[in-house]
Parts: sequence; structure tokens; C-alpha cells
Amino acid sequence: MAHGNHNIEITNQQFEFTSKQKMFTYILIVLGIVLLAAGYFMEKSNAPASNASEITEQVLSSHEGGAAEGEHGDLVTKRLWANLLLGAYFTFLLGSGGLFFVAVKNVANAGWHVGFKRIPEAMATYLPLGGLFVVLIGGVWGVLGSHYYHWSTPGIMDTDKILNGKKAFLNPLFYCAGLPFFFAIWYYVQRKLRAFSIAEDNDNPNVNAKGDIMNDKWFNKSIGISAFWIFFFGFTFSITAWLVIMSIDAHWFSTIFSIYNFAVLWVSTLSSIHLLLIYLKAQGYYKHVNDEHKHDLGKFMFAFTVFWTYIWLAQFLLIWYANFSEEVTYYNARWTSHYMPYFITNLLLNFVAPFLILMTRNNKRNPNTIILAAAAILIGKWNDLYLMIMPGVTGDYGSIFGAMEFGAIFLFFGIFLHVVFRSLTKANLTPVNHPYIKESVLHDVGV
Repeated sequence: MAHGNHNIEITNQQFEFTSKQKMFTYILIVLGIVLLAAGYFMEKSNAPASNASEITEQVLSSHEGGAAEGEHGDLVTKRLWANLLLGAYFTFLLGSGGLFFVAVKNVANAGWHVGFKRIPEAMATYLPLGGLFVVLIGGVWGVLGSHYYHWSTPGIMDTDKILNGKKAFLNPLFYCAGLPFFFAIWYYVQRKLRAFSIAEDNDNPNVNAKGDIMNDKWFNKSIGISAFWIFFFGFTFSITAWLVIMSIDAHWFSTIFSIYNFAVLWVSTLSSIHLLLIYLKAQGYYKHVNDEHKHDLGKFMFAFTVFWTYIWLAQFLLIWYANFSEEVTYYNARWTSHYMPYFITNLLLNFVAPFLILMTRNNKRNPNTIILAAAAILIGKWNDLYLMIMPGVTGDYGSIFGAMEFGAIFLFFGIFLHVVFRSLTKANLTPVNHPYIKESVLHDVGV
């Protein structure tokens, strides 16, 4: 399809999930399982830790059985499942972010992204599997097994005044039934948007004399359901973040915790989309995607890196300044010598590195600098979630980064990549009949 006099041709490219790519994802998955198992059994065979810190004892005493039952073997099991929860939640955020990217662009009537929107669409297809992992790992092991969430310990509501005041929200039924209900709605929306997008491909385009595609039936349908979902997502994602992550430290709360988690979701999603786009272009796909599109994605990464830092700093400074005992305990557990390297790394990888790398125009258009910035962001966001989860589950023992931690990374990213690559094969890489495809191909940021 040629557009005007710009001599730009868009073809119906079909992604091929090669045997080499499949093997790569399988290797990641198998390697992840092996490292998780090896790390678990090696740690299990070690002698019990004899010098658990005061912070560790305080954290464990607030969980089932208290510090008396916090033996090293039990901590190893907690650490294993905490890593599984981290991997499940992080990749679930990427799937959710893919759907949010598509939905918000629909509602905004944006056109610049259309040329590569099949990438976030493919990421969104991970949602059902990602949601299942979160519910099974967090719900079955964490709630029903009372291994993450001490609020789920039988009888705890009768003896803990603070938790008793939250029992309408913090209960196994809400977690194990409420979250699947939310995720089912998200999955329904994802399926509908995907169906509309593919149906648009199969329609015969109505083209005017200028070469503009005029049929917008499926796009208009997408706007309606996207608007509903963004509103629904705002509430239900907040509840998800509270239940899955914040309730690990159930006595503590933050009024901006959900937007903090959204910042993690959004900048991680933007980085993942950009990395996948760079990879696919290197494989010979998306020839119509140019430096202008890269520039806009780079600007988004830069802007929301600053946004994440604002939320991170706002939460920290408000709690530090108020100095309420029920709030500062959260940061006390993360301000120990064990977790201080992670705390410092958080700021370096999530703000300093991407801010400096993406500051200039040329760096936003350079694939090498984008890869560097995106890698810093994704590693930093994993570290960020690590700090949210580990201290509350395992105390200072969770500060050990070893085989289990690498195993969770390889396992879940292997699964995620396999699902995304398979999904890319199910539709044309470019929605050639989208009414904004010409605008996307001719996109110019003007600088």
C-alpha cells in the first residue's frame, strides 16, 4: 500500500516464531526451574542462621508463628515463594501495561503508535496466564497457606486490632475470588480489543482519493470499550496492588502505593515495547518504523522515569517527615545494612541512569542507548519490587541474591517472551487497514 508521494510501502508482514527463538525461550524456562530448585535445596542444606538481625526478628514475629518458627529452612521456603510471587507480579504488570497502552491510545485518538501497536497487543495476551500465576502463587500459597500474608493466619483478626479494622478487605475470599473476577473483566476487554483489531485487518478498506482509509467502525468500537476499561482498571488495579503487595506489610499503608505501582507498570511496559520493537526491526520487520517513533517512545520513557521518581520520593519524604511509628517501620526494615545496597541501586537504576541516558535528543533515537536505558529501567523495576516484597516476607535473610532470584527472572521472562512471540504470529505485524496507519507511517515529531 503506497501513501501519497512519500513512497512508503506498508506490507502485510507475518512474524515467524523461529525454532531458534523458541529454543531460547525454552532454555530460559528450563534454566529458571533448575536454578530455583538448585538454589532452594542448597540453601535448605545450609546451617540455620545464628545471627538474625533485630529487624528480621521483628518482621518474622508479625507473621505466622513468630520468630520462634522462623528457622532457616522455613525462611528458604518463604524466599522461594516470594521470588515466584515477584516474577509472577512483574510479568503480570507487563501484560497489563500492554493492554493499558492500547486502550489509552484508543481513547486519546492517537495515531503515531499504530504502525507497531501489535507489539503491546501481543504483550496483553499474557494477561490470563499472568493473572493465573498471581492468584495461584499469592492466593493458594500466600493466603490459604499463610506464608506471605499474616493477616490470613486463622484467629489473627481476634487478637490484632489494626488488622481487625481491615478484615472486610483483607480476607481470603476477597483475594481468591475478587482478584480473579477483576482479571476476568480485563481478559474480556483484551479479547474484544484484539478481535476488533484483527477484524479490521479482514475488512476491505474504503480509501478516498488522497489514499486515506475511511472505515473506522472497528476503531470506534475499540474506543468505547477502552474508555470503560481505563475507568475500571483505575479502581481494580489499585485494589490489586494493595492486596498482592502492600498487604505483605499489613499494618503499614501508603495512600499513593497504587499510583507508585502503576508507575512501575507503565515505565516497564514502555521499555519492553521499545526493546521488542528494536529487536523486531533488527530481524527485518517494521521497516516503516523510523526515528520519529523511537523518539516518542524514548520521550515517554524519560518522562515517566521522572514521574516514578516523583512518586517514590513523595512517599518516602512524607513518611520520613511525619515520623509515625506505624509508618516508618516499613522503611526501617529496608534501611538496614542488608538492604541498603538495594535501596541505593533503586535510585541509581530507576532515575539517575535513564535520566542521564535519555536526556538528549540523539540518545532517544539511538538503539544502543535505548537498550542501555531500557535494561537499567527493567532491572531497576525488578529491584524495586524486590524491596517491596522481600523484607516483609523473609526479613534480612531475603537480602541474599542468589540462584533462586536469577531462576525466577529466567523462568517468568522465558514464559512471557514465549507467549508474546506466539501471539505475534497470530496477526499481521502492521494493521494496514487502521484509519490512522497513514498518520503513523508519516509521523514526524517536528524537532
